[in-house]
Amino acid sequence: MTSEGVIGADWSSATIEKIEGGFLVNEKNKYYGVNSIASNGSYSFDFHVFSNVNFEDFKIKGIYFIGYDEQNNSYTSKIKINNIYGGNNDGGKVYNTNISLSKGEIDYVYGGGNKAQTINANTLINNVNITHSIFGGGNEASVDKVNLEVKNSVISDTASEGFVFGGGNKADVLNDIIAKINTNSVIFGSVYGGGNLGKVNGKIIFTVEDSTISNEIYGAGNKAQVGIIENNDSVFLTLKNVNAKNIYGGANAALTLGNVNI
Repeated sequence: MTSEGVIGADWSSATIEKIEGGFLVNEKNKYYGVNSIASNGSYSFDFHVFSNVNFEDFKIKGIYFIGYDEQNNSYTSKIKINNIYGGNNDGGKVYNTNISLSKGEIDYVYGGGNKAQTINANTLINNVNITHSIFGGGNEASVDKVNLEVKNSVISDTASEGFVFGGGNKADVLNDIIAKINTNSVIFGSVYGGGNLGKVNGKIIFTVEDSTISNEIYGAGNKAQVGIIENNDSVFLTLKNVNAKNIYGGANAALTLGNVNI
């Protein structure tokens, strides 16, 4: 269920129809037969929606699975989303991405693309449950600049460890990162101003306020370098009313080149 829009592209075998209030994907294979799902099995498909309204007004209101038993009784359940990418999947460049999430349960969020470059990645997570990780940058493709804010949200739970990265997963950030965690957010794991395995060439401005981090806070990245000039200011880490196990101005296991300011 979404705001008003049209189907832009469909690369799968699924039959996707525009309906009132959103889009319907049924069991019919658009080439032959049906796309059946075995017990405990899965089925994946990809399509694009072109919005008929401005970015600020477009909403994804829900994703539902509707099934029928042998007596034709219907069953409806809400679907959890595995990955959200601000940018493209495997090619092309996106100049500005804007993700704004205000509810839902999602495994991973990437401000940039999967394997395609993004210039400016803007991500706002507000009142959302993220079961694993948030990346301000891309998965395996670079982002030029990052602006990430996490508000009033919960990352993971006591049974597993979650993460927030200002930078990318296996992707570099070519310039600056501005990352904020605030408003009673709870992260069951660690948070990083930089990336996981992706470098940050510019500076990091990382603010954590009024939130609880069960493990560590790092001003820089996990296993990737931050900074390219030794005498520059590379990290600005600001903390206010924060609970955390340990706080490090630099990285976990990588070089932080330049000055760290806490």
